[in-house]
Amino acid sequence: MIRRPPRSTPKPSSAASDVYKRQHPRDIKEDKTPFGALWRSTVAPGWGQFYSNKRLPGYAFPSIEAVLFGVLFFNFSQYSSAVKNLQEYSKLYEKETDPDEVLKLRKETIGYWNAHKNYNKAMINNGIMIGTVWAINAIHAYVAGPRPQNFIHGPEPYRR
Repeated sequence: MIRRPPRSTPKPSSAASDVYKRQHPRDIKEDKTPFGALWRSTVAPGWGQFYSNKRLPGYAFPSIEAVLFGVLFFNFSQYSSAVKNLQEYSKLYEKETDPDEVLKLRKETIGYWNAHKNYNKAMINNGIMIGTVWAINAIHAYVAGPRPQNFIHGPEPYRR
C-alpha cells in the first residue's frame, strides 16, 4: 500500500498573497468597452447607449425606430389594401361590357395601380431609413461608447 501525502496547498507569503489576490480573475473588474456598446446597439437600438450610460440617445434611437416601423406598417397596410382593390377592380374591368362602366372601372383600376406603386416605393424608402438609423445608432454607440481603463490589474504605475 502506497501512502500519499495529504492534499494541501502551501500558504503563500503575505507579499505574494497580496499580488495573488489583486490578480485573481474574480477580483478583476473589466471595464465596459466600445465594442460591447457596438454589438448591443446592433442587436437592439439604444441598448449600447444605455450600456454606455448615455440615456438621451438611449431613448431617442429606439423611439425613432419605433416611429419608422409604425410608418412602415401603415404603408404596408395601405399597399395591401391597394393591391386587393386593384385585383377586384381588374376583374370587374375585364368582365364589364358597358362602355361607360368600362371607362369608370379603368379609371379606378389605374388609380389603384398607381397607389400600389407609390406605397411600394414608400415601403422601400422607409426600409432604407430604418437601416440607416440602425447603422447610425451602432456607429454612435461605438464612437460615444465607454473607453476601458488601462491598468485593470492594480494601480497605475505613475500618477497622471
